[in-house]
Amino acid sequence: DLNMALFAFPTAFGLYNSLMGDDEPSGEDPGIAREQSWIERDQEYKALTRALSTEVVPGSIRTDDLLSPFDDKPLKYSFNGKQIVIEVSGGSTLKVPPDPKPSKTKA
Repeated sequence: DLNMALFAFPTAFGLYNSLMGDDEPSGEDPGIAREQSWIERDQEYKALTRALSTEVVPGSIRTDDLLSPFDDKPLKYSFNGKQIVIEVSGGSTLKVPPDPKPSKTKA
């Protein structure tokens, strides 16, 4: 019934389906993968907030309480004076500011 109702609103239908997810090619439950992804981003932003809550960006911060949802290891944080890098083991890496995109020039 819900799918039939959403057909009247194609954008809502597409959004609903992308959030609900279909079967993952790996056979993994899409709900679990989505939850891990949300936890991963939440942990990254907690670490970023912690780093930016001081007047000067620290070279290291406490991350023993910020655990990866994939393997329960603490996030890795580094700051080289120009860029903050927060790594989630088994997941992604957040860089602030992001790496510059390579320029596309024709030779």
